[in-house]
Formats: sequence, structure tokens, C-alpha cells
Amino acid sequence: MLFRKGIFLCLMFMISCQLADLRNGQFEDGEVPEDLIQEGKLKLNQPVDPALNPEKWKNVDTIELFLIDYWNSSFVRFFTPIPESVQAMKATISLNSTNMKLEFTDGRYRGKILGIENGESYTIDKELGKVFSKDSELKLYLESLRIYILLPIIAHKFEKIYFIGNLGIGERSYSEIFATNGSWTPSKDFDQYKILIREDTGSIEFIHFTYRDVFDSYKGVLHYEDYTELNGRMIPFKISIKDDIIDNSFIHHLQIGTVKLLDSNNNIIP
Repeated sequence: MLFRKGIFLCLMFMISCQLADLRNGQFEDGEVPEDLIQEGKLKLNQPVDPALNPEKWKNVDTIELFLIDYWNSSFVRFFTPIPESVQAMKATISLNSTNMKLEFTDGRYRGKILGIENGESYTIDKELGKVFSKDSELKLYLESLRIYILLPIIAHKFEKIYFIGNLGIGERSYSEIFATNGSWTPSKDFDQYKILIREDTGSIEFIHFTYRDVFDSYKGVLHYEDYTELNGRMIPFKISIKDDIIDNSFIHHLQIGTVKLLDSNNNIIP
């Protein structure tokens, strides 16, 4: 484990030479016109399809999903707690905190549970019970999984949002929205996102993202597909993590099978 982390730290040092910035050279002084801020917020809060409206989620406390995580990069998976390149799991994710729980449902680690509680990662197994861990790989994987799944639902909550402009990819047109927390200018403490919203449906299809916790210059793309209506809410059932929008391959891919929405009393929301 120490040797593995040593390699990772060396790679981070070699690659992490510049803080990734997704602003396309715009508003480098941090002064963003108010009309672009309001337009960006409007597009995230009032999508074309009412089933995509974030207001639909205000009574949902927890999402419970059964999914399969497919890895196409053995190198990246080497730095995660996932034992297999194809791993079925059940994820329970809070919308109102950073808490989550992940249970392997097949493979040699079937029944093992990983989680985050009050900012601390832990594992549960039959022999040792719940054991809190300082393992950075475990926490990074769980936090990544959580944000990848939740971003289309919580994108409107970012502190800083503005409309970048319109963008065409193939035959489709998109609205491009910049989002971050903290300040408009790049910070090591906050990631940046460029959200591409389909103009015909209002669904978020692509999100460019930085990941400061991996290394300062890291950038990637999330591709959201197969939006399906569940209890009046649209949810993407296919999420791919890629290096670029036009890249047909993926680093890893989440295929969601079934979803339950729970309220604060753990009751299923109809």
C-alpha cells in the first residue's frame, strides 16, 4: 500500500504543475456581468422539461441505487478500493449531507460495506464491524462516486454560476454554464464545472470538471445518458467518466439499475 501510494504521489508531483481553469479565458479578473449570472441560474432552475426542475427534489433526503461500476482503466482503478473491473453495488447517498454507504453485491468482497460518516471514511465487514479509516483512496473514491451521481440534481446549488454561451456538438445545441463555489477565480479549495444543457430537453448531458483532490491540473468529462422518469423526476441511468467529450472510450462507467427515493423518515417517496 505504501509503495502504491508512493508511486501515486510521484505522478501527482510530475503532472500537477498548473491549476486547471475551465473559464475559457473569460472574466479572468473575476468580474462577471449580472445578466449572465441570472441567465445561468435561470437555465439550471427552470429547465424545459418540468421533470428536470430541481424543486422536484426538495423533499428527497436519500437516494438508494443499485448499479454496476465498469472500469476501462486498470491504471486508475489501481488507486481505488474497487477489487474488480466490473463491480455490482448498492449505494445509499444523502442529499443533505456528505454521508453515503456502498455495499458490494457480488464478487469476492460481496457483503463488504464502505462509507463516509461525518466526513470520515469507514469500512464494515463481518469480522471487524465498523472501522474508521484514514485511507485517502477510499474517501476519494466514495466522494467521487457521490458527486458524479448527484451533480445533475445539485448543480443549481453552486455559489457562483454564469451563462457562458451556446455551443453546438454534432446536430445538437447546448447552453454552457460555468459553476463553482468560493470565488470566481481558480482556487485549490474549490473545483470548477462547465455544464452543458441540451436546449431541446433541458437535461444536463455533459459536465467538464476539475478534481483538485486528485491533482491540481486534473480535468475530465461526465457524460449523462438514458434519462428516465421516476416519480415525476428525471434521472440519468448511465454515467460515463471520460477524458474528453469526443472520446468514445471511458475511464469508468456507472450503469444504474433501480432507484428508490426516501424522505427524512426513510420512507419511500411515491
